[in-house]
Amino acid sequence: MNHLYEFNRAWDTPEFTQIELDPVDINAVIKDHYSHPGQFSMTKTQLWDMEVKKASRPDLFIPSVIKRGSAAAWGFKTQGNSETFTRVSEQRLWLDNTQYGVVIEHVHIDHDTKLVTFIGELQVNSDEYGHFIVDGAQPIFHVQHGVVGDENSPINTWKIVHLEATNEAKLKERFQKMNHCRWLPEYVEIYLRDILGVELQRGEF
Repeated sequence: MNHLYEFNRAWDTPEFTQIELDPVDINAVIKDHYSHPGQFSMTKTQLWDMEVKKASRPDLFIPSVIKRGSAAAWGFKTQGNSETFTRVSEQRLWLDNTQYGVVIEHVHIDHDTKLVTFIGELQVNSDEYGHFIVDGAQPIFHVQHGVVGDENSPINTWKIVHLEATNEAKLKERFQKMNHCRWLPEYVEIYLRDILGVELQRGEF
């Protein structure tokens, strides 16, 4: 599978729903909205390490999204500076976060471009975990996470394309709310706390 080709093809398809969040300047958010005993800033290397870890262990880095005990990943392969594998999890529905749906994703990690691309799939077989099929509760989607910027000024990027136009307005409204959040994404806060041992406090401002 050519993950980048599949993502770009979907991104350029007018019948699908494309959404791109505003880039997150990690250290600007830390400076403006967090307090820490002593100055702290995150590096581009650390932010990319977080993306790589999150790709295979979404249950650890986005626990508010992933149903406990539902995440699995297999088929890890490395070619040059790229990695591929498949992951499955039950994730909260975009438009009803009280419910979960099965999400199957083929993952490509590019260490050169610092992009992680997730290609949604309808069904998949695993020798270790068995057969998975999307239950239809969550529409098929592709996602791309990226890290850009300088080593001392890392920026997180995020794009998603749903392979349908149903509920386009509601989906765009849902993701626009994420743009308005003044805090770091959950996965960055967890990486800082659990991997780097950095306890940032959300400021009262």
